[in-house]
Amino acid sequence: MEVVVGTYNNILFGFSFNIEQTDDTTEAWKFKPLFTDQNHTGCIKTVSAGGRYLASGSTDDTIRLFDMKKHVEVGTLVEQDGTITSLVFCGTTHMLSGSEDGTICIWKTKTWELEKTMKGHKGSINALSVHPSGRLALSVSKDKSIRTWNLLTGRTAYTTGIKEIGELVQWSPTGDAYAIVVGAKVTVYKIKGVNEPIVYTCDKYILSMVFLNEEVLLLAGESDDIILYNFEKKLVLQRLAAHKVRTKGVAVTPYPGEEDKMVLFTVASDGNLKAWSLNKNDFNEEATLLASLDLPGRPTCVAVSIPTPQQKASTKTATTTSEDVEIATAPSVETEKSSESMETSAEATADGDTEETEETETDITDSKSDISTTGNETPVAVKSGKKNKSSSGSEMKGLKKKKKKTVSVGD
Repeated sequence: MEVVVGTYNNILFGFSFNIEQTDDTTEAWKFKPLFTDQNHTGCIKTVSAGGRYLASGSTDDTIRLFDMKKHVEVGTLVEQDGTITSLVFCGTTHMLSGSEDGTICIWKTKTWELEKTMKGHKGSINALSVHPSGRLALSVSKDKSIRTWNLLTGRTAYTTGIKEIGELVQWSPTGDAYAIVVGAKVTVYKIKGVNEPIVYTCDKYILSMVFLNEEVLLLAGESDDIILYNFEKKLVLQRLAAHKVRTKGVAVTPYPGEEDKMVLFTVASDGNLKAWSLNKNDFNEEATLLASLDLPGRPTCVAVSIPTPQQKASTKTATTTSEDVEIATAPSVETEKSSESMETSAEATADGDTEETEETETDITDSKSDISTTGNETPVAVKSGKKNKSSSGSEMKGLKKKKKKTVSVGD
């Protein structure tokens, strides 16, 4: 697996993370330098990995793209007019980007063409999260609202005023719940039944969170400890003293070869990157430190990329119903109709890389009676909009590939 860290210093660091033989009888996990990229001209605010690709967003208003299978630069997306605050992949076929200009762009990863710009927020987008089904997305903004987006139509489904600025939003692994962070407070909403929201307040600001399962949230930030909180039992399961300063980012991934474990990566503002082993069956069990590394610079975010021999598109066929949209709403929801008109279009995408499994992507059909997608895809359906404004062949800026660079850091 590969770990990528973004920094305030405009540098993107990439590391491999594998088990190595230290002597005849001992094995240990180690971080090894893989590449660096210094082509952003502003602070890196977000990094995200999906399939074979990695994307980084910056205060320079750009998104840089990397092929993690070949370890080369792919290009730069320059559509949005503001800091890129959030990036999230939807399966292997699409990526969403949120910006300080209040827009959310949907990109097709096969060609990196812009398919749709979703508008509605009146303030900066702070965070995005895509439902596991690929049909819905949530966004929180400085306009003190949370929006539910129907990704089959590319329109706002619901808008909810939350009277506070949401800073983070995250779906649970199955999509049966979602959490919103405001300052030091996290609120979990269950989408089934009439359960009251579950609220937990830390002693200091929360800067990063992730669902470990359908009952446990991991919360990290300015507190001295990383907190594993069971919101069903309203119980703190573990306090992990991971770093001496605030934790800026966390990421989790399955533990290779062991189904009952997961690997947790944490990175602190002083440049300390750590990997931990967690017991999936018992989060009360103390986390085990696997490896640690000190980076130059001030980290801001972290992501994990797991290269696979083939990238397979989702085989699910999805149909939007009123129930699918309604489940993503919080209490006191105000319905908003989109003023955008949608065109009827459908296209089959040609296989552009002989190393990849063929992926079929279908645009939406605007029909009141039936909106559906067919083919092997993650359903993000939108009409064709304007393309990346730095137009040259594949509609990207700086398309030429670059050889990977190696950074010298301590083990």
